[in-house]
Amino acid sequence: MAIKVNITQYPVAFPSKVACREGAAHMYSLKHETESWNGAVVAKGDYVSLDLYEEAEATEMDAEIVDVAANGNFYVEIKKDIPATKCLVIYNPAMIEEEYNKNFQKESNYYIPAEVEERAYPVREGDIWELSKDNFTGVPTVGATITSIAGKKWVIG
Repeated sequence: MAIKVNITQYPVAFPSKVACREGAAHMYSLKHETESWNGAVVAKGDYVSLDLYEEAEATEMDAEIVDVAANGNFYVEIKKDIPATKCLVIYNPAMIEEEYNKNFQKESNYYIPAEVEERAYPVREGDIWELSKDNFTGVPTVGATITSIAGKKWVIG
């Protein structure tokens, strides 16, 4: 007998060097209608309640792929500050149980369902995000620039 399990894989990200993690900017909670993932790029929409806003579509980005991480992901450096109403990066830490087998411990198995608020980080000059290749449209390479967003993904441009 055998079992077949197919797990949908999602892009992954990590805020490697991000000002917001050190208290240098506000972090936002966003209400969203569709599933999302870490590294998705959105914007701050309308006010809902204290520390909760609607998700809006990102309209601006200025970044460059500066290096490749040891795990094969890409380091992306933000080139200028961008207001939250134009651009935010999503990162909700995955809660992975230690008892799961190796197949279930992959961070790429995890996503942010519509019922869960997104944690959204402001975009600040000098911030560095570690992003998996699935976060990009196109083929990521060191030196490539990102100046737009499409479908919450970083557009290689």
